[in-house]
Formats: sequence, structure tokens, C-alpha cells
Amino acid sequence: MAILLKNGLVYQEGEFIKEDVLISGNKIQAIG
Repeated sequence: MAILLKNGLVYQEGEFIKEDVLISGNKIQAIG
């Protein structure tokens, strides 16, 4: 599970990664 932060970064599995994200309902998933 990825968490989209206000600054546009994605927090996933202990790492910060900057990616485009797809938000589906209550789930936020990072996509390459």
C-alpha cells in the first residue's frame, strides 16, 4: 500500500518515491 503525501511524494514500504499515482476509492496505489 502506498500513501500519497501532500507534497506529491509517495510513501511505500519505508521509502519515499516520487511517482504518478492512481487513486481508486479509499485505496492509493503507486503506478510507474
